[in-house]
Amino acid sequence: SGKVSFVVTDANGNDNSLPAGAAVGVYVTGEDGSVTLLTAEVGQDGTAFLPASAQGRRMVAYTPLQDDWGSEAFTTPQLFRVAADQTSEAAYQASDLMIGTSDGTASMTFTHMLAQVVIHIVDETGANDFTQCGVTLRDMADAVSVDLSLQRVDPVSSSTADIKMLPFVVSDHRLSLKAIVVPQQKDAGDRFIVFTNNGYSRRYALPQVAEMEGDRKSVV
Repeated sequence: SGKVSFVVTDANGNDNSLPAGAAVGVYVTGEDGSVTLLTAEVGQDGTAFLPASAQGRRMVAYTPLQDDWGSEAFTTPQLFRVAADQTSEAAYQASDLMIGTSDGTASMTFTHMLAQVVIHIVDETGANDFTQCGVTLRDMADAVSVDLSLQRVDPVSSSTADIKMLPFVVSDHRLSLKAIVVPQQKDAGDRFIVFTNNGYSRRYALPQVAEMEGDRKSVV
């Protein structure tokens, strides 16, 4: 067996290791065109051991692992859906589809295939109890067709959901939230942002087009 490092490169060229414990599906292609599916768990050092048969072979991998994606998923597009409720870190991470490739080297580079939306809400008065607040993105495309052989995703426009965002900064004066979404566009004036505060809801629109692209962070 051999050790392979799993590196995530973001849109700004920054490299980070996949998180420890992440489960990865690895498709190893043989010289005869055969495809073998392996699974690996990322260690604390951002690496995993793969069998000797995988060394020197072209590999395509993805995470988070999908139980129903077998060997046929390499050549047959599969459906991947983000979580509608991303208010937990686990659900947020389970929505962050990444695909990586290696041409036989000991390092595999992954890319975030979906988009990240970040919203910052600031209240200098401190009048709002942000622990009782939340944001939902309404009528969002929530699924993609995944072609692992081409490392490509295509939005499924017929599938939509309201997506609850994950708070990651909560203070007296600031609430910051994030969510993983399918690449898509929201038109100017589309009131797709819903702010809730102690049972009270209000919908907001952006004055400009919101373009949410794969491997990009959109701050709205």
